[in-house]
Amino acid sequence: MWDAFAGAWFGLQALPKFDDREGHGGWSGTRDRGAALYRELGVQLTREGYPWRLDEPEPGKRPHAVDLDDAVHVPRAVGLRVMLMCMDTPEWAAATGPSTGYSPHAVPRGLYEPIFVNDHDDAPAGVDVNPANFWASWLLRVARRHRGQVAAYQIWNEPDFPSGALGRAPGDPLRSWWGSVDDYARLLRVAARVVRREDPGAALVTGGLGYPAYLEALLARGAAPDIDVVDFHAYGGPTSDGAVRALLEVAAGFRQVLRRHGLDRPLSCSESGFPARDPAEQAAALVKLYVTARSERIGPLAWYAATNPSWRQMGLIDGWSLGRPRGGFAAYHTLSRLLEGATPLDSDPRPPQVVLHRFATPRGEVRAAWAPFRSIERAW
Repeated sequence: MWDAFAGAWFGLQALPKFDDREGHGGWSGTRDRGAALYRELGVQLTREGYPWRLDEPEPGKRPHAVDLDDAVHVPRAVGLRVMLMCMDTPEWAAATGPSTGYSPHAVPRGLYEPIFVNDHDDAPAGVDVNPANFWASWLLRVARRHRGQVAAYQIWNEPDFPSGALGRAPGDPLRSWWGSVDDYARLLRVAARVVRREDPGAALVTGGLGYPAYLEALLARGAAPDIDVVDFHAYGGPTSDGAVRALLEVAAGFRQVLRRHGLDRPLSCSESGFPARDPAEQAAALVKLYVTARSERIGPLAWYAATNPSWRQMGLIDGWSLGRPRGGFAAYHTLSRLLEGATPLDSDPRPPQVVLHRFATPRGEVRAAWAPFRSIERAW
């Protein structure tokens, strides 16, 4: 399954849209300019949201089908791989009650129904998916529609946000997943059974975890066979070296869990970034993060975000004009070319005075070095 990401180390969040009639970016328009921009930058993979609540706001109705299809077709047309983030329960399928109200973070109704009509979670080819399992039925249609077009299906976003809690929390406005870790393990199990049968070339990826203990709990519940790639999110500061330290610490925590269970699963990082308000420090953070991730075989790493405004203003360009590049833009453009086809050589990412990484590339050896923690501390 890892071959789905082969060579795709430089990721970025969803293609931005631009409305040529209005002359600015926004929710309307097409992704064509965004696709051209990503190719210019050297992006290899785009992480595209595919919300169930927008794809099927009412049973059987798909008012945004063209737009969601374009989220797959447009990046593929310019050679980008696609990680499809499947998330957000529609109201009609949500297991909510009067005390909680509706939220896209709710557990889907029918999640524990048998996956297939033979009343089992496994079935030979030709046996239909159980329509009473709404999550399975939706994923079946998505996987059939985009068979062979998607590198990976990411199951939800940050199910352990914000604290790594394992229990259910219906109605909690801070939680990205109202279900328990058992419910999330079931979400993965259903996805793996359906997607692997319908789109066997794609990888199954966890939903941007932040806490190794959550992965530990998933594996204790038998989720290992349903996970091809363990994905995590890592943000740090207040300097570029703090961002690198966060990436290494979070990755080390997940690798320790995998080793305890005797598992060899690749790691990816679908969100990491640094604020653009200090362009030079953002550029430094981007170089250090991608060099470190490539050397540590963490990938793809998808920078958050492509455009500003965004969370903590981490974008590389202005979302209104799709221009006015920030410090990280040029760094991304240069680094993606320098490290194209790169293979890590022996490096020590944590020496006391100088960090040194070495790579073999088709054009010769590339070295990246910096003196850590020499930046002036800035407010994060």
